[in-house]
Amino acid sequence: MKSAARLNALAILLLVAVVVLSSAYWWRMSFDTNQLRANTLEQASKRATQLADLQAQHIEALLLGIDQSLHQFRDALQAENQASAELIAKNVFKAFPTNAIVHLSRIDAKGYFAYSTIHLPQPVYVGDRDYFGFHKKQHGKDLLYINKPIFSRTAHKWVILVTRPITKLGRFDGAAFISLSPEYFSQMLAKLEMGPKDISALMHTDGSFMARSQDLQGALGKSVDLARPLFHPDANTQGLFRANGTSDNVQRLYAWQKLQGYPLIIAIGLDEKTLLDPVDEAIFLTKMRSALGIGFLLLLTALVSFLLSRSSRQQRLLEQSEARLDELAQLSHTFAWEVNADGLYTYASHVVKDVLGYTPEELVGKMYFYDLHPKDGREAFKLSALGIFARKEPFINWGNAAETKDGNPVWLSTNGVPMLNSDGVLLGYRGSDTDITERKLFENELSNSRQLLQTIIDAAPLRIFWKNSNLKYMGCNPAFAKDAGENNPDEV
Repeated sequence: MKSAARLNALAILLLVAVVVLSSAYWWRMSFDTNQLRANTLEQASKRATQLADLQAQHIEALLLGIDQSLHQFRDALQAENQASAELIAKNVFKAFPTNAIVHLSRIDAKGYFAYSTIHLPQPVYVGDRDYFGFHKKQHGKDLLYINKPIFSRTAHKWVILVTRPITKLGRFDGAAFISLSPEYFSQMLAKLEMGPKDISALMHTDGSFMARSQDLQGALGKSVDLARPLFHPDANTQGLFRANGTSDNVQRLYAWQKLQGYPLIIAIGLDEKTLLDPVDEAIFLTKMRSALGIGFLLLLTALVSFLLSRSSRQQRLLEQSEARLDELAQLSHTFAWEVNADGLYTYASHVVKDVLGYTPEELVGKMYFYDLHPKDGREAFKLSALGIFARKEPFINWGNAAETKDGNPVWLSTNGVPMLNSDGVLLGYRGSDTDITERKLFENELSNSRQLLQTIIDAAPLRIFWKNSNLKYMGCNPAFAKDAGENNPDEV
């Protein structure tokens, strides 16, 4: 009796110990999975910030060229050299993409069109426009003014006006402007490699939409809530915030970048659901498998001798699971890059130092992307990648091996798009590499855990089966299959 009591007490104590350990494991797993979600958002924040900075640089370069052309056009008008102004206008149309420029015009001191590349059958008054009032109030001071999108009275479409004043004898004598198409900016924004619900927007500092990668017509003439942090008077040049979309109410992670020297802001919004769904699915599967493991362990506590041997194995399994979760919490960094048509690096962001140990200076103009691949298999990798180059195809989540500067192996997920000139000739590729080494390790460990659980179920003396919501058998162990009159679980 004493022996039975001791065994019974031991079984109870073991059950209590299993419950306590399982609760602790569940708490730790919940903590680690929450950390994993936070790290995923952190990596997405870095990517959004990089995209916003890259897009801001492109638009700054475009506006610089527009302003230089506007200077020449204005100076010719101010010198009353009409022929030169018309020639400059023609050259502006040739210098920029077909759909970028709507028209170039001059407004006289009274607010009427005095010249335009659009034919005007009768005088058109625009003295009530913001840009005209601004330059008039400044008494002709040579300041650049970018007007938020307005519906043109001459072109009869939405336009963005880049304007400068015209003076005569030191006094305000009207304004000159280049009218830009919001659709052109929208096309620029849409070229970023993003998901279907991700969004890129160019906004005025007063909150007005200048252009947007999606639903441009629904955005023109509308503004964003000025309570958002990027519009605060003391807001930094760049930053992050989370909010729902203005028009579609999609929860996004936003990064903003103010354009240097212009009253404009680039905002990149990444759909949080798209970012977190893969992580949440992995977390759900991990919790489901853990719950099944814990429940199965509790059922086996009736067999004291078996439980005593299983407790040690389960603890080891818990430690292995925690180690895998710790590895998952170490999310990889992503670095942006550009290579020429031969694969030679022409640009690499500073994050490459964290990922591969190389500085951008050690890569740009010195190394080819396939030089980072391990020697074993490098030639096959090179041929495969250059084959994609030859076909001018994009790289989408292309997993490949690499070595750090110290010789350590890493796995990268490569995304890239070809850069072509106007004749379709390949100039190179632009994209990003993400360190997915730890995810690879986690996937391998997860497969081992699944095999271990299946082995435990198959070896269990109990009859175990599971069904779906329609009460259809989805699986069982050999013991249940044998009782059901079948030779193996697959027949059930």
